[in-house]
Amino acid sequence: LVIGSLGYILIIKRQMYGNSLLVSDQQFPHIHKIAEDISTKLGIVKPTIFIEQNPYLNAYAFGFKKPYMVVLSSSLVEGLTDSELYFVIAHEIGHIYLGHTRWLSIISPLGNNNFFLSLLYG
Repeated sequence: LVIGSLGYILIIKRQMYGNSLLVSDQQFPHIHKIAEDISTKLGIVKPTIFIEQNPYLNAYAFGFKKPYMVVLSSSLVEGLTDSELYFVIAHEIGHIYLGHTRWLSIISPLGNNNFFLSLLYG
């Protein structure tokens, strides 16, 4: 299960690099600065931030080991102020800090419609 999950994570990371925008100090510098600030305050390595084309407001953290990923939807970036984005990014980096992304990355290949996972995680 763990080996399959690690393969799944690798595939998702490759897809993000090919289909999403990578946040850097050159591209979306305000988001890059927010992520750097939060990561420094928590004492962790800054995750790789991506923006994916998506009409729904959504953000998630992903990964089993460094470098972790935070994915923001394009509608979220377009629709929120910098202080609201700070909150959303801090929330996602908080998942990384607390180790939640490891568990979610292991169970996410099993799908959202798994009866036992639905009972466990709602």
